[in-house]
Amino acid sequence: VVAPQNSCDHDDYPIEDYPRFMLWATGSSHKFLYHHKSRGQFHANLVSGPVKEFDHSKLDKFKLEMPNVDVVTGEGGTDPTNPYICGIFDLGKLVPHDYDV
Repeated sequence: VVAPQNSCDHDDYPIEDYPRFMLWATGSSHKFLYHHKSRGQFHANLVSGPVKEFDHSKLDKFKLEMPNVDVVTGEGGTDPTNPYICGIFDLGKLVPHDYDV
């Protein structure tokens, strides 16, 4: 497929050097509703190509467990006094100094 980087068509996005989601479909029509299970999306950079994945397999691992907190919900699945259970943690204090956070 050959396409200009910027078609100036208000329905098209210019092709730029950053990744974006794109739709795909197979079938005999250009209507995405028609394709049922033969459609989807993918994420790609059409200028630079795929980003090289960083190999994390050789890095040291650090296990961090959240505190054991009872999450109690009220009638209808909500708690009017605290609808969210949150925790704020300073990873700089929790993680040993030789780890990048």
